Amino acid sequence: MFEILKKYVFDDPEQDDVWENKHAFFRIDEGELEETEEALGRDLPLELKTFYEEVGYGFLCIGEGNNVNRIISAIEIADFVEGINDYENDPRREYYNESDKMVFFEVSSDVFIVLDLEQENSHGQCPLYYFNKKIANNIEEFIIKMDLEPNYYIDSL
Repeated sequence: MFEILKKYVFDDPEQDDVWENKHAFFRIDEGELEETEEALGRDLPLELKTFYEEVGYGFLCIGEGNNVNRIISAIEIADFVEGINDYENDPRREYYNESDKMVFFEVSSDVFIVLDLEQENSHGQCPLYYFNKKIANNIEEFIIKMDLEPNYYIDSL
Protein backbone atom coordinates (compact mmCIF):
# COMPACT_ATOMS: atom_id res chain seq x y z
CA MET A 1 0.00 0.00 0.00
CA PHE A 2 2.78 2.47 0.88
CA GLU A 3 5.20 1.43 -1.86
CA ILE A 4 6.62 4.92 -2.46
CA LEU A 5 8.08 4.94 1.06
CA LYS A 6 9.48 1.42 1.37
CA LYS A 7 12.85 2.40 -0.10
CA TYR A 8 13.20 4.88 2.77
CA VAL A 9 12.89 2.30 5.57
CA PHE A 10 16.05 1.85 7.60
CA ASP A 11 17.03 -0.35 10.53
CA ASP A 12 19.25 2.16 12.29
CA PRO A 13 18.82 5.94 12.63
CA GLU A 14 22.58 6.18 13.22
CA GLN A 15 23.29 4.79 9.74
CA ASP A 16 25.40 7.37 7.86
CA ASP A 17 23.23 7.91 4.80
CA VAL A 18 19.79 7.90 6.46
CA TRP A 19 19.48 11.67 6.79
CA GLU A 20 20.58 12.33 3.21
CA ASN A 21 17.28 10.92 1.90
CA LYS A 22 14.02 12.70 1.14
CA HIS A 23 12.26 10.60 3.81
CA ALA A 24 13.50 8.34 6.64
CA PHE A 25 11.48 5.66 8.42
CA PHE A 26 12.34 3.09 11.04
CA ARG A 27 10.74 -0.25 11.82
CA ILE A 28 8.71 -0.58 14.98
CA ASP A 29 9.52 -3.11 17.66
CA GLU A 30 7.62 -6.36 17.57
CA GLY A 31 4.63 -6.15 19.87
CA GLU A 32 4.48 -2.34 19.82
CA LEU A 33 1.11 -2.28 18.04
CA GLU A 34 -0.47 -4.64 20.55
CA GLU A 35 1.04 -2.71 23.45
CA THR A 36 -0.28 0.54 22.00
CA GLU A 37 -3.79 -0.79 21.44
CA GLU A 38 -3.85 -2.21 24.95
CA ALA A 39 -2.76 1.12 26.43
CA LEU A 40 -5.34 3.01 24.34
CA GLY A 41 -8.11 0.52 25.06
CA ARG A 42 -8.98 0.46 21.36
CA ASP A 43 -7.67 -0.74 18.01
CA LEU A 44 -5.65 1.62 15.86
CA PRO A 45 -7.36 2.49 12.56
CA LEU A 46 -6.47 -0.23 10.04
CA GLU A 47 -4.69 2.11 7.60
CA LEU A 48 -2.46 3.47 10.37
CA LYS A 49 -1.75 -0.03 11.66
CA THR A 50 -0.84 -1.14 8.12
CA PHE A 51 1.46 1.86 7.76
CA TYR A 52 3.30 0.94 10.96
CA GLU A 53 3.62 -2.68 9.85
CA GLU A 54 4.84 -1.87 6.32
CA VAL A 55 6.89 1.28 6.90
CA GLY A 56 7.20 2.11 10.60
CA TYR A 57 7.52 5.63 11.95
CA GLY A 58 9.72 8.52 10.92
CA PHE A 59 10.14 11.62 8.84
CA LEU A 60 8.66 12.93 5.60
CA CYS A 61 10.37 15.60 3.51
CA ILE A 62 13.58 15.92 5.50
CA GLY A 63 15.07 19.38 5.25
CA GLU A 64 12.02 20.88 3.54
CA GLY A 65 11.24 24.03 5.49
CA ASN A 66 11.32 24.41 9.24
CA ASN A 67 8.82 21.70 10.22
CA VAL A 68 9.53 18.40 11.93
CA ASN A 69 7.22 16.39 9.61
CA ARG A 70 7.28 13.26 11.75
CA ILE A 71 4.88 10.36 11.84
CA ILE A 72 5.16 9.48 15.51
CA SER A 73 5.58 5.89 16.62
CA ALA A 74 2.57 3.89 17.72
CA ILE A 75 3.67 3.79 21.34
CA GLU A 76 4.09 7.59 21.31
CA ILE A 77 0.40 7.90 20.45
CA ALA A 78 -0.41 6.02 23.65
CA ASP A 79 2.16 8.05 25.61
CA PHE A 80 0.56 11.27 24.35
CA VAL A 81 -2.95 10.15 25.30
CA GLU A 82 -1.82 8.95 28.74
CA GLY A 83 0.45 11.96 29.33
CA ILE A 84 3.54 9.88 30.13
CA ASN A 85 7.23 9.80 29.18
CA ASP A 86 8.05 12.66 26.77
CA TYR A 87 4.45 13.89 26.95
CA GLU A 88 4.08 14.04 30.74
CA ASN A 89 3.95 17.84 30.95
CA ASP A 90 3.31 18.57 27.29
CA PRO A 91 1.02 21.61 26.97
CA ARG A 92 -0.16 20.41 23.54
CA ARG A 93 -2.22 17.75 25.26
CA GLU A 94 -4.70 20.42 26.32
CA TYR A 95 -5.47 21.34 22.71
CA TYR A 96 -5.43 17.77 21.37
CA ASN A 97 -7.59 16.12 24.02
CA GLU A 98 -10.68 15.13 21.99
CA SER A 99 -11.39 11.40 22.27
CA ASP A 100 -12.53 11.22 18.64
CA LYS A 101 -9.17 12.56 17.35
CA MET A 102 -5.81 10.80 17.35
CA VAL A 103 -2.51 12.62 16.97
CA PHE A 104 -0.16 10.83 14.61
CA PHE A 105 1.89 13.45 12.75
CA GLU A 106 4.05 16.08 14.41
CA VAL A 107 4.19 19.18 12.24
CA SER A 108 6.27 21.26 14.65
CA SER A 109 7.01 21.61 18.32
CA ASP A 110 3.54 23.14 18.74
CA VAL A 111 1.29 21.43 16.20
CA PHE A 112 0.05 17.96 15.25
CA ILE A 113 -2.07 16.61 12.42
CA VAL A 114 -4.83 14.33 13.69
CA LEU A 115 -6.93 11.46 12.42
CA ASP A 116 -10.69 11.88 12.87
CA LEU A 117 -11.67 8.54 14.39
CA GLU A 118 -15.40 9.25 14.16
CA GLN A 119 -15.15 9.38 10.37
CA GLU A 120 -13.25 6.10 9.98
CA ASN A 121 -14.58 4.35 6.88
CA SER A 122 -15.13 0.64 6.23
CA HIS A 123 -11.53 0.34 4.98
CA GLY A 124 -10.12 1.59 8.28
CA GLN A 125 -9.18 4.98 6.84
CA CYS A 126 -9.70 8.27 8.65
CA PRO A 127 -9.60 11.81 7.29
CA LEU A 128 -6.70 13.99 8.44
CA TYR A 129 -7.09 17.44 9.97
CA TYR A 130 -4.67 20.32 10.38
CA PHE A 131 -6.32 22.38 13.08
CA ASN A 132 -9.99 22.29 11.96
CA LYS A 133 -9.27 21.96 8.23
CA LYS A 134 -9.55 18.62 6.48
CA ILE A 135 -6.34 18.16 4.48
CA ALA A 136 -6.64 14.57 3.22
CA ASN A 137 -9.17 11.75 3.10
CA ASN A 138 -6.65 9.20 4.38
CA ILE A 139 -2.99 8.63 5.22
CA GLU A 140 -2.06 7.40 1.76
CA GLU A 141 -3.44 10.56 0.11
CA PHE A 142 -1.60 12.71 2.68
CA ILE A 143 1.72 10.98 1.97
CA ILE A 144 1.32 11.31 -1.79
CA LYS A 145 0.52 15.03 -1.45
CA MET A 146 3.46 15.59 0.93
CA ASP A 147 5.82 13.72 -1.40
CA LEU A 148 4.80 16.03 -4.27
CA GLU A 149 4.59 19.29 -2.33
CA PRO A 150 5.98 19.28 1.21
CA ASN A 151 3.77 21.03 3.73
CA TYR A 152 1.04 21.62 1.12
CA TYR A 153 -1.56 21.85 3.85
CA ILE A 154 -0.05 24.91 5.53
CA ASP A 155 -1.03 27.18 2.66
CA SER A 156 -4.58 25.84 2.79
CA LEU A 157 -5.50 27.70 6.00
